[in-house]
Amino acid sequence: MDCGGGIEFPAYAIGEQTSCPHCQQQLTLIFPSDKPNESPNLIETYLQSSSFPNQRAELLLLKQFAYFPSDINSLRGLDVWRSALGAEPDNVISRFIELGFLQDGCNDLVALLQTKSANDLKNLAETRGLGKSGTKETIAKRLVKCDPDGMRTLFLGENYLVCTPRGRLIVEKYLESETEIRKQCEQVVISALEGQRWIDACLMVASFEASRVFPRGIGMDWKNYNSNHDLFVLKQISECNLQRHASFGENIISKLRVSAAEMHLWGTNKPSAIGTSTDFDWAIESRMILFSALGAIQLQEMKSVGIKRVKILGSGSSDVCPICKSVNEKIYRIDAAPILPHENCTCENGCCCLLVANE
Repeated sequence: MDCGGGIEFPAYAIGEQTSCPHCQQQLTLIFPSDKPNESPNLIETYLQSSSFPNQRAELLLLKQFAYFPSDINSLRGLDVWRSALGAEPDNVISRFIELGFLQDGCNDLVALLQTKSANDLKNLAETRGLGKSGTKETIAKRLVKCDPDGMRTLFLGENYLVCTPRGRLIVEKYLESETEIRKQCEQVVISALEGQRWIDACLMVASFEASRVFPRGIGMDWKNYNSNHDLFVLKQISECNLQRHASFGENIISKLRVSAAEMHLWGTNKPSAIGTSTDFDWAIESRMILFSALGAIQLQEMKSVGIKRVKILGSGSSDVCPICKSVNEKIYRIDAAPILPHENCTCENGCCCLLVANE
């Protein structure tokens, strides 16, 4: 409060307008900010002893309605949601409505139209002789202004819902909390990688993924995670020395290896531990180290299953370097095959060649 006074209110009042009992100023009730220097709390802390949904799966479901109207039947994988929620999605949504987190979303035609694809909107505009340029919102406004009744008929019989201001505040706080949890975990993983505590780094990522409502990786059982493969990859990364990094200092190379290891463990193309150098692209050079480590492992695996010859496949892009262009479609005996990226590759965006079996 600007006046310095505090207000206590029940959780279900989030999003409501009221007057400050101290200075009479109009205000909107929101979550209190975290105290300075206090470690971020998990979202469950905010949900304790309240009328909020008390499962992360429910908060994630509520997020589907945060900014645009949605129909429960249009959500992908209702069976997956049913499993994550431990309840029927319809029942959870009914509770959201009762708690004032969701409301009818059929009144805002512009928002409703934006749930359609850009091509659908352009086709609707074209059949009405309207311009097709602009954002989805621009085209939607154009359609509503021209043919409001026609636009309304597109959604007849549908049950679209959207978050109330209170529901949106809950979603936003949940997303802030999830982002902070991820950042904290990333920092712990980076610290472990810097100290070459590879098993700690692997287990931290596995623990994070196992805690997610929808973990990363198809069929991946993070709760029964086996770190052997990832540890092997991290070892390869720690020993990787690329010709393209010959002018880099050992300190820079060590940091690039940490970034490469982080990308592998998180399954991303961009590390959170980005260096400050302006002489090269940190993400690309980190990817090249990871690329080399995975390439070395791939060659070992090919040899182990008896593959005798391999072929290099280039990206086909016009801007590849002369080295990558010269070896495209080239066949090697597996014992003579290069480990990618090519030693003298100078591709601006990193080597994009692939090694495939040629049997």
